Amino acid sequence: MNLKTRAVLIKVKPNAKQNRLIGFNEAKILEVAIAAKPIENQVNKLLIKWLAKTLKVPQTQIKLIRGEHSRIKELAIPDKVLALLEAKQ
Repeated sequence: MNLKTRAVLIKVKPNAKQNRLIGFNEAKILEVAIAAKPIENQVNKLLIKWLAKTLKVPQTQIKLIRGEHSRIKELAIPDKVLALLEAKQ
């Protein structure tokens, strides 16, 4: 099965008390607070794991495209899931 994905920009706020979805900002960038330190890829791993659980998709369907060492990341997320997320905003 070939799943359609869409790239989405995500601004990560590390060292949060808990993982939470903040929402889309004015620039249409999704802001997410992640309870991990920005060391040795911890934030990226937890971001993908937490997003997969929150969006109810397998972790393998969320891919980091770019931004491995940046707070602004580009991820590929299943199109139908992203559409539902945008509708809630």
